[in-house]
Amino acid sequence: MKIRYQLTFLFTTIVASFLFVFCLSVYFFYSQFREREFFSRLKEKAHYTAELWDFEEDPKKLFQFMYDMNLTSLYSEQVRILKNWQENEYVSDKEAEKVISFEQYKRIASGKQLRARKGEREILGLLYKSKNKGNYVIIVSAVDKFGLGKLDTLFAILATGWALSVIFVMLAGYFFAGNILKPISEIINEVSEISFTNMQKRLSNRPGKDEISELSRTFNQLLSRLEDSFKMQKSFVSNASHEIRNPLASIKAQLDVTMLKERDVEEYGVLLKSLSQDIDRMIKIANGLLELAKVSGDFTFVQFETCRVDEIILEAANSLVRYKPEYNFTFDYETLPEEEDLLVSGSSDLLYSAFYNIIENGCKYSNNHKVAIKLSFSKNEIILQFQDQGIGISNEDNKRIFEPFYRSEVAREYTGIGLGLSLVQKIIQQHKGKITIHSEEGVGTLVTVKLNKKSPYF
Repeated sequence: MKIRYQLTFLFTTIVASFLFVFCLSVYFFYSQFREREFFSRLKEKAHYTAELWDFEEDPKKLFQFMYDMNLTSLYSEQVRILKNWQENEYVSDKEAEKVISFEQYKRIASGKQLRARKGEREILGLLYKSKNKGNYVIIVSAVDKFGLGKLDTLFAILATGWALSVIFVMLAGYFFAGNILKPISEIINEVSEISFTNMQKRLSNRPGKDEISELSRTFNQLLSRLEDSFKMQKSFVSNASHEIRNPLASIKAQLDVTMLKERDVEEYGVLLKSLSQDIDRMIKIANGLLELAKVSGDFTFVQFETCRVDEIILEAANSLVRYKPEYNFTFDYETLPEEEDLLVSGSSDLLYSAFYNIIENGCKYSNNHKVAIKLSFSKNEIILQFQDQGIGISNEDNKRIFEPFYRSEVAREYTGIGLGLSLVQKIIQQHKGKITIHSEEGVGTLVTVKLNKKSPYF
């Protein structure tokens, strides 16, 4: 069911329920009022009759005259005066049957007032104590023709008004629901026109701070992120294809040239060594892709533990220097830290990989092959700075520095595949940290990593 119909049904149900309760209350309270008012008239009639019976010398004659002349004010009125159950002192309508039972009579005779109803006829009975004629029971009954008629008319008016109101509310609810949901319908139409070929298209800007406007802005932000993702994916495919194609093209070209004529053993040795280097490069690319997939996917399998950041950095830097003795580094604390200032919760293996890549890049792209590492800390963060004096990065390249396989034209002169910083960014993000790069061409690059300290309470 569409939201418009749901809102209309819900709105109509709520309003119809309130109207129904209101109409029912009006009908109930008016019915109670009519009943009390009519029984009050019956009681007045009973007292009036009792007083006439008590003080008039010939009350039967007077009652008969009033009855014959239709001077009674009540419709279908019946008056019965009883000395006992078997003896009627007076009956206004002799053909009428008794309207009360013997049990009801005994109740009246005991001094209790009776209020009863038999069909449309309403009955009032009371005990009148006369000094002249003794105690006797007076029963007055009548039909409230006009009151019941008004009650029926009120019922018809309320029922008709309720039904018409429900219809009106339903139509009004449908109309207003349509107006409220109109912006959503427009959003649906605009979104349906957006596809892979026109990702640059955006939803119309809607003024205001309501939920629909917020939805439009949020969706436009989502489209921007998707567009960036598609661009990054396209760039990734292009760069990855380039990186994979180069060693394959090199291997094929060398094999084609070699197969043109017979070669001596030394030439074949040179060929095999070159092919081995190209294959190593492809293996490195495959390993890099596996590492990137590992840190980009489900991270719940990684066991976090308490790690000392300085120990991981020194281990990574010393391993790099042992592998490439021409590389060098310095390590310094901004202020002498306490041990708890150096603790983070994370994966030591992944942090080792991230720091190793940062230090290797700094040494690789610097003429002096040296990186200065400085460790400082704030109240809640550990701040790591890696400064080199290398070739630097242009502002344009800096915007895409974390894209997988992306390498600037200057960086292509150095060995590498363009996955290192992508891995670093993913690892730091998985540790709830931040990484920023500030660089100036021909001066050097400063990589800043911020990690959250481990809480002493956990």
